Amino acid sequence: MSTMLALALLAGAAFAGEQADRRAYEREVAAATAELKLYDGWYTALQLRGTLRTSELTAAQGARMHLLTDGAGTGPPAPDGIEVLLAASSQFPKELTLAADGTTPWTLTLRAGTKACDAPVEVRFIKKPTPTDRTLYPHLTDWDRVYVVRWASDACGGNAPDGLSVHGRRGAGSLAWPR
Repeated sequence: MSTMLALALLAGAAFAGEQADRRAYEREVAAATAELKLYDGWYTALQLRGTLRTSELTAAQGARMHLLTDGAGTGPPAPDGIEVLLAASSQFPKELTLAADGTTPWTLTLRAGTKACDAPVEVRFIKKPTPTDRTLYPHLTDWDRVYVVRWASDACGGNAPDGLSVHGRRGAGSLAWPR
């Protein structure tokens, strides 16, 4: 076997392994992400993708960053409390704001089973997601408004959150995480 052929096979195997790792990571993100679409007549009033930062996802993010940076990088720290990354888009962008105090057009309610959890303690708008954000959350698009919403760790009375309800003047709906 020629040296060039051996190098090509080695590079192909490395590429295939990297692609398998990427697909496994994307499956982990998909398992922690749910989507909601609300319509106001013909218009999309709200398209929302919510990713619940679970311990499994946090570990997968750390492993992904470690792999992509040849061991130099780490993933984001484990969340202090319950954390959800929301990627939202709408045909009514002026109405696409969220806040912890509920004074915005859309109200978020975290759920654990049929129980509504406490209100969020923080809603942080990410003006421009970084390349790291886009790597860790591959479903982010250029049109999304991205928020990190945080609840106290005991917001659901010790129960694990399994969904998020959204209410606004243009509609209401809920998303449920598949886990």
